[in-house]
Amino acid sequence: RNIPENPDDLPWQSGFALKPKQGSKMKNLYLWHPSKPQGSETVTKLKRVIHNKEVHYFQDWIAPEMPEFLPKGYFLIRRIFWGWDPSLKQWVCLGGLWNARHNVRLHGATDAIFGEATL
Repeated sequence: RNIPENPDDLPWQSGFALKPKQGSKMKNLYLWHPSKPQGSETVTKLKRVIHNKEVHYFQDWIAPEMPEFLPKGYFLIRRIFWGWDPSLKQWVCLGGLWNARHNVRLHGATDAIFGEATL
């Protein structure tokens, strides 16, 4: 969704991500959650990037998993990949990977760990 004109109208009580028009590897992507997990930003910084028009969209907070199969303190997301099967004329699941770190900024980091996602 588009960022509201008044930053006070963002869901500060539940968390969100601020995103650029285009990007990768978490460049110009800012995270906020009231519990302030490692990797989230300050209110002051978020209001500055909104004012400077460095971001254009916001997404409600989607909590990363806290996996039991990794040591305590890891955050995890799953990346599932789909492909079009022309013989079946439908999308089919190709499998996926999980990505984990000790930080909610899960993408584009050299200390991230990966594994095969089970479906």
